[in-house]
Amino acid sequence: MDVRIRWKGCTRSYGVEAYLAWRLRLEVGRRGVRVAAVRALFERAKGPRGRAAKRCAIELDGACGRLHAEVCDTDVYVAVDRAAKAIGYALRA
Repeated sequence: MDVRIRWKGCTRSYGVEAYLAWRLRLEVGRRGVRVAAVRALFERAKGPRGRAAKRCAIELDGACGRLHAEVCDTDVYVAVDRAAKAIGYALRA
């Protein structure tokens, strides 16, 4: 699985990148789907009530077609969790 991660407007964190790869392996591995490429984007965004938030967008290409999930949250780890879970739900369908 080729994972490409872009950071836009926020500092790069290798811990978040490793966490994203682990969560995606967990969700995709459960379904037994072949994945060609994964693209992820972390971007600073405005959250609810004007607070700073992080946006996590994941796009997955594979045998199932192209799947896209986008989540905005104040905690980047929560955003990764919710986006990876959305990809997992889409793979079930």
